Amino acid sequence: MAPPNTTKPDSYIVARLLRYLSIATLPVGVALLLAHGVTAGRAVPALGLIPMAGSAVVAIVSLRRQKTLAVWSPVHRIAAQTILLADFILALSYLAVLIPSWITLSRRHWRDPTNNSLVILGTYGTVVLLFNWIIHTFFTFAFLLHHLVISVQRWGQKHGGGFTAVWAGPMEQAEEYAPFTDAGARTSMETRADLGIGPDRPSEDA
Repeated sequence: MAPPNTTKPDSYIVARLLRYLSIATLPVGVALLLAHGVTAGRAVPALGLIPMAGSAVVAIVSLRRQKTLAVWSPVHRIAAQTILLADFILALSYLAVLIPSWITLSRRHWRDPTNNSLVILGTYGTVVLLFNWIIHTFFTFAFLLHHLVISVQRWGQKHGGGFTAVWAGPMEQAEEYAPFTDAGARTSMETRADLGIGPDRPSEDA
């Protein structure tokens, strides 16, 4: 049997970069949102610091999960589905802060258009929140797309393999958008080998 292809796709690099950026935006968000909250005396968008702290925690856990090779380590007990749920909840939390923030900032601008310093400061804060919302939304939909295509592949193979050739292209594409953990990558490669597609399928000469 040919050895599995362990080369990580570009999506893994992108995923790690997004997690690192999520951590890096925390101090920027703290500075902007706290300054606006104290000066304006408003709860929003300063409440966005709560999901931002959650984003940093999820990013650290996800990165640790990728670096830790020992599958019996405590960090590997955190299932990928748990990280998916955290990404989904955080995406909703950001929306719950962003929407009232935009409404409040717009009202302040229209009431006093000559004094927009606080509006600008608050807007910069919402940009950081929006950036993190995009990150969590990306991970949520990428995870769902990945597992949806795998489910379709397995269903097609179970019912005669009629969909294997048709879905081979989308399967490869979904693999590129499943950038979560090394453990997940190994599972994906094993799944592809079982389905007989991709470079990880068993060799005919084995």
